Amino acid sequence: MTPDMIDAIERWAADRGMSRAQAIRSAVTQAIFISRPAAKSSREKATGMAAHEIDKLSDSTASDEERQHRKRRLLKGPREFRDIRADRLKPKP
Repeated sequence: MTPDMIDAIERWAADRGMSRAQAIRSAVTQAIFISRPAAKSSREKATGMAAHEIDKLSDSTASDEERQHRKRRLLKGPREFRDIRADRLKPKP
C-alpha cells in the first residue's frame, strides 16, 4: 500500500474508533459483499410471483397472444400510475 493509502485508512479508522487492522478488514469485507452478484431484487420476485398467479387465473378461452397481452398490461400497471412510480427511471428530456 502507498503511504497515502495508509494515511487515509488510519484517518478513517480513527474517525470510527478502530485499529488499522479492523479498518482494513472492514474495507475488504465491504468490497467482497459489494462485488458479489446481486440476488434477485424484491421487485423481480414480486413480478415473478404475480406473473405465476396471473397465469393460473387467466382466461383459457382467450388466445395465447391475448393472454400474454393482458398479462403484460397487468404487470406493467395502469398508465396513469406509471409516471408517479418512484422505482422507475425518468426519461431524460
